[in-house]
Amino acid sequence: MITTYERSILMKTSRVIPALIAASSLFLAALSGAVSTSASAKPTSVAAKKSVYKLLWSQEFNGSKRVYPSDKVWNYDTGNNGGWGNNENEYYTMTNARTDGRGSMVIKATKIPPGDITASSCVNCSYFSSRITTQGKLGFKYGRMQARVQMPKGDGTWPAFWLLGSNITNVPWPTCGEIDMFEVGTDPNTPISTIHGPVSGFMGITNGGYYNSAPLSNTYHTYTMDWTPNKFSFYFDNNTHPYFSITRAEAESSTYNNEKWVFNHEFFLILNLAMGGNFVGGAPDPAINTASLKFDYIRYYSINGVGTLYRH
Repeated sequence: MITTYERSILMKTSRVIPALIAASSLFLAALSGAVSTSASAKPTSVAAKKSVYKLLWSQEFNGSKRVYPSDKVWNYDTGNNGGWGNNENEYYTMTNARTDGRGSMVIKATKIPPGDITASSCVNCSYFSSRITTQGKLGFKYGRMQARVQMPKGDGTWPAFWLLGSNITNVPWPTCGEIDMFEVGTDPNTPISTIHGPVSGFMGITNGGYYNSAPLSNTYHTYTMDWTPNKFSFYFDNNTHPYFSITRAEAESSTYNNEKWVFNHEFFLILNLAMGGNFVGGAPDPAINTASLKFDYIRYYSINGVGTLYRH
């Protein structure tokens, strides 16, 4: 199993002449019956080979105009779809995601006005929002996915950056696989990363996430996922150690009920801001009038040559 593709290489520190001197010293000491441990050969040193990351694709969201995300990259999921299986309270539209003209793309949730026809057609909907995907346009397999994001503020907001198996049209969820790079639930300081397979289903395999000392809505933070054929590692603000990692061997062990590893194929991206739902404990705070999920950039890299971008 490889984490961040760091591999150790052996660096020989001895040289011919010092080696001969050391050998002679050992031989003479042995003759005198007193071999000192200090005369032992010096331990070899180990140097780590740094991983090489090559940028394959990005969305920088620069520009001075407020524009909608490119339709060459993004699709829109619209409506409420019965709460999207999570009792969510938003109605997704094609107009609640756009760049802000200051270098970010914003998914904005806005309260549905009283008497709006949408509210009458969806009795559980209290906010407009957006959910955009790369399904059928871009796909990803392995590599490093990274985004710099500012989370929304308010109880009951549910921001998420996640991936679904591109074979979902033929293989139902969760057998197609789901990878949650991050989502934020009831704790505004903690991003949570999870993988969902056919055994773990709705619960998925996760840990307690990463606890930050301040709410994630205060400023932008960087979220990173390294995905290799047999491991996921998740990082917060470029930390050198992942706050959560899971290997294929671990997932397929009895610890996780012998989960089936369904993550060695193409996946597509989903970005959304849900309002309310099971993950956040119910309906959003009615005092929230607007909430914004802001993306400064999204970048996708290969790691040591491993990582594939699919263009459809």
